[in-house]
Formats: sequence, structure tokens, C-alpha cells
Amino acid sequence: MSKRRRQTKGERRKEYNHSPAVRSERVKPSLERSRLVTREGSRFALPISYSDLTNHKPSFQEVDTLISRFDRKATFLMLAMLNTLLSFVEMRSERAKRVQGFLFSNLCDDELFDLAKQKFGSEQMDERPLFHRQQLLTTMRNVLMKASDNGSLNPNEGEVKEARFALGRLAAMFNDLMEPDEQAKKLAPGDEEANRERIHDELFVQLLPTFELSNPPNLAQAIVRNREYLRIFAENSAVLTFSENLTLALKFQTMAGVELHRYLQLLYCIWARYEVESESVENLINEPHRFNVGTETFAQMNVGPEELRAVFNLVASTIGGLKERVRLESKNEGLLPHHGFREFRERPLVYTNDTNNIATVIDMGFLVEKMSAGVFHTIAEVFRGTPDNQSDDMKSDHDRFIRRYWGEIFEIYVNERLCEVFKWSKKHFLTSPTYDSPKRTKGKQAFDGLINYGGAVIAMEYKGKFLKLEAKYGEDRRVLMDDLNERFGKAARQLAYNIELCFNTQEDHRAAFSVKDQNNQKVLSLTNDEIHNFTSIYPVVIVQEHALRIGFANHWLRTLFQAEIADRSVDLTRIRPLSLIAIEDLEVTLPYLRDLSLVSILDEYAKNQDPLISFKHVLNNLIRNRPYVPNRPDRWLDRKIHELHEEIKPMFLTPAET
Repeated sequence: MSKRRRQTKGERRKEYNHSPAVRSERVKPSLERSRLVTREGSRFALPISYSDLTNHKPSFQEVDTLISRFDRKATFLMLAMLNTLLSFVEMRSERAKRVQGFLFSNLCDDELFDLAKQKFGSEQMDERPLFHRQQLLTTMRNVLMKASDNGSLNPNEGEVKEARFALGRLAAMFNDLMEPDEQAKKLAPGDEEANRERIHDELFVQLLPTFELSNPPNLAQAIVRNREYLRIFAENSAVLTFSENLTLALKFQTMAGVELHRYLQLLYCIWARYEVESESVENLINEPHRFNVGTETFAQMNVGPEELRAVFNLVASTIGGLKERVRLESKNEGLLPHHGFREFRERPLVYTNDTNNIATVIDMGFLVEKMSAGVFHTIAEVFRGTPDNQSDDMKSDHDRFIRRYWGEIFEIYVNERLCEVFKWSKKHFLTSPTYDSPKRTKGKQAFDGLINYGGAVIAMEYKGKFLKLEAKYGEDRRVLMDDLNERFGKAARQLAYNIELCFNTQEDHRAAFSVKDQNNQKVLSLTNDEIHNFTSIYPVVIVQEHALRIGFANHWLRTLFQAEIADRSVDLTRIRPLSLIAIEDLEVTLPYLRDLSLVSILDEYAKNQDPLISFKHVLNNLIRNRPYVPNRPDRWLDRKIHELHEEIKPMFLTPAET
């Protein structure tokens, strides 16, 4: 360190790490800057770019030249640990500052550190981070493809700081390369209404991948929901069958080598191990082996080696395997290289040794996703088979699963959850009602679910589909809008059609509908008198696609519904704005329906005009502003997690058995 400095490096860095937050115009989210790290509740962290610090925007060639000097395996594993560290603390503000301070101190050379302190020293490190997950994941992807098998730069060599500082500079450069100039040009303002809608849609497509990355699913909800899906599959195994009359469980076990419930249980155990480790950032920093998981992790459990290998085959990959996945992914011109990360989402663990019995997690958010939507994608992957192991039966089973069964299971699950809430007054909830008349619609389903609040009715459609990769991660407005229209626009059109059919302004044009039992006998009906007395009709679409929790999606589907309903024969004064609700947000809402009507929540959501505000954020504000509403833990969820723990307990060996 230079003698001319009055402070030691540690003193300078401590001063920077604990500087107070100062609001500035450049921190505020703006329409001109699309690369925002978006968090639940619309909290934003605007990353510091390399050009912010150095006034030099790096070129791809400059970055590629630097990457080629790194050792591929050592650098990738180092980045995996650093990214995991960030994913542990991303939603925990104080710990996030601690980790940012650690990364600044260990990855920034004196030049970058002094520039950061000079230009951003007055701002909180978690609001203006230099390092973040999207950046490190992008760096990891490029290291896989462009680093050397025997590179001279190894950031794991403890005493050699050059490699770590070079890695920090490389990561900072990617903050610039993830902001293509053409994307900023698409946000150019205009005066026409159509142009404003275009800008709105451009913001949607540009923010969607980052919102999804920064808001991973809730683990407890995700794993319980998927366990319920498997239960529903088992209970309906007589009709939800696959080739050779196999059930889902038997089909998966035959092809994957592990029973499906067991797979989820062991995956949950891996997550739980990391969750315990994440409680101490210091332990992880000082003892890097804590990032690893392997066969020894299950030494105290009754898990056979074949079963364990089958699980790891579904969640882990070698460095070479990940490189090949990235190579194949890069052929898809519809995907941007700094979005998606399907190769890491599909395999959130990477082996650290040549015997493939020890692995480290790449990203905790992706590990959680593996137990959320990842269950669907894992089953689909297993059923699809490999290019050299495919048959007509496999294709048929794969298509049957993704095109029919999964959506049917989702509908049953949502209706079961709503029935549980409204069981105290069954007349309030109609499960999958079907038409009694007229002849052309008799027997067809009117709505997936309908809640009768007396003066108001909530008509619902459920969609268990997921956006295609190119729509989510290509930053192409047209591709996203087309895919949304194909997969979810149908729900808005169905609601408009059926609302007109059921609530037509002309009474003699209305179609009667009811809920029927197994013997096709009417259990619940909606009478014309009730329909006449409804003052408000609330259209609701419930989706399984986690990324659609972003408020932009609600705005888009609401606008589509408004256009669909506008020319129909209904009293438009009774039609409320459509609300798009992700299943996770619905699950959070259910315990509060004792104190709040869903109608009041939807009214509050309809007032919100900010497309960055999520449904959950609106719900939290509503609860906070109602002093009579107590904190409502989800007893149903707690009970299901307890059941999971009770199932796992017998898997642990007693001292005598070990």
C-alpha cells in the first residue's frame, strides 16, 4: 500500500461500507434505465457499472481477452460460491451490505475501490451494488465457454490477489455489457397514447427476467403445492394414466430411478442443509467447504447410493456438462446471453471433484425454483428422454403430461384450496360450474371457479401454463406479447365470453349453470334473481407462472380484457377491472379471507396504476392499514410442512443403525 495514504485500506473500506444512505436523482428508477434489480414491493437496486466508475465502456473483445486468461473450473467454482453467497442474503438488507462489503474488499483493486468510494461513497451498498446475481451468473456462463482449461489466473489461490482483482474487474465490465444500447433506444419517449403503451410493454419485457430472478418462489409454499399435486395425481390415477397404464409415480420412477415423492424429500433436505449454513455469513466466508454437499451429507440417512445418484443426476452437472448445455442454449438466437440461465436452473448444483460425489450450489434461488416450477420441468425432461432414447409412447406421455394433466391438476388444487377457505359457507363457492342451458353450451364449463359474495361475484379462470423461454428471456416485445396472448390471453377471452353468457343484459339470453355431483345432480346453482342483484362482477385469472407476479403482466391482461368485454351485451358499469393473481399470491391471501373479503382486496388492487407494484405488495399495505386485521399465519401450510418433516424423520438412522 502506498505510504502517501493517511488511512489504511481496511480503514478506508470500513468507512465506505458503513456510509449513510443519501437519496440522489441517479438512484431513482427511471424509464430511461431499464436494468434494475427488481425486488418484491418495488424496491430497486441500481447496479454500478464499469463505465460509471472508469468512464470507459468495455468492448466484448476486451472482455473475451480477459476471460481467456482464467482457469475455467477454478474460476467457475469461485463464482458459484460468490453468487450463492449473494443469493443467501439478497432479501436480507443488513447481511446484503455485509456481503457487498466483503466482495468489494476482496474483488476490487485499489483503483476500482477508490473510484467507487469517490463516486458512490454516500450511497448504501445494497442500493448501489457493484456485484449482483445476474451479473455473476452471466460471468459464469461466459467463463464456461471462453476460459481456458489451464488458464494462468486462478482466483482460488489465496495469496495471489491479481486473479481475484481481475475477476472483480471482469464482473464489473459485464454490468455494462448487459445493457445493450438498442434496448435503451426502445424506451424513447413519445406523445401518442399508442407510443406510451409501446414503452410500457418495452419496460415489461426488459424488467421481467430481472424481476423473476430477484423474487424467487417461497420454498414452503412451493414444495407443499407440488406435494399436493402428486397427491391429486395419485387420487386420480385411474384416469390420469400413462403408457402401459402406469401412474405418474411409477412412470417417473421407472425412467428416473427414484420415486417422485422421495426425490422431493431429498431435494428438500439439500435445501435445508444450505438454509442452516446461510444463517452465518462469516462461517461461509471463513470455511468455504460449507458450500458443498455430497454423499457424506446423507451418511446419517437411510438413502441408498443408487437412489442418491438418481437424485443428483436430476439436479447436478459437471463443469463439462454445463459447458455443453450453455453451448446448446447459445444456438437459440431468441435468447439473450444475460437472461434465462436455463442450464443453471435445470442443474442448480455443480460437481467440484472428478468422482462426482461432492457438489456445490450455483444459486439458492434456482435450487428453490427446482422445487417449484422445476418439478414440472423435471418430470417433462424425464418423460421426454434423450435423443437416443425416445419412442412414440414417450412422446405421447410427455405431451399428455404437459398439455392436459398438469392443467387439470392445477385446477383441482386451486378449487380445493378455495373450498377449504369457504367450507364454513358452501353457497359462497362454486367449483367448476357447468351450463344447464342453452342446448349449445349444456354440459360445458362456465368458469373454473366462482365466488358468490351476495352483492358481488368473482368469476375465475385458472391457467397452469408457463411462458416459453424466448418470451421471457429474449427481450423482444412482440415475442412476449404473442406468447402472453396465446397462453394467457385465452383466459381473458373466456371470461369475457362466459360473463356475457351468464350475465347478459337480456334475461332470456342468459345461460343457467350449476355445480353437479358425481351423479350429475345439481348441488349449487346461481339463480336469475341472484344474477339480477349483483352490483359488481370481478374477473380474475389465477396463474402458475411465477414471473407473472410482476404488475406489468396484470396491466397487460387487464387491458386485453377491457377490449374483449367492451362490445359485449353486458352492463359495463357492473364489470370491475380484471385481476391477474399468481398462485403463490393467492396462497398468501387465503388466511386473511377471514378478516377481509377478496372483493375488498381486488378493489384495492384495481386502484393501483403503477405497473411495478405487485399484488402481494397491495395486500401487505391493505393489511398494514387495517388495525383490526391480525397477523394470520397459514395454519394449513404449517400443518403440511409438519407432515413433510414427519415423513422425513424415519429416513434418519438411529445411532444403533449407523
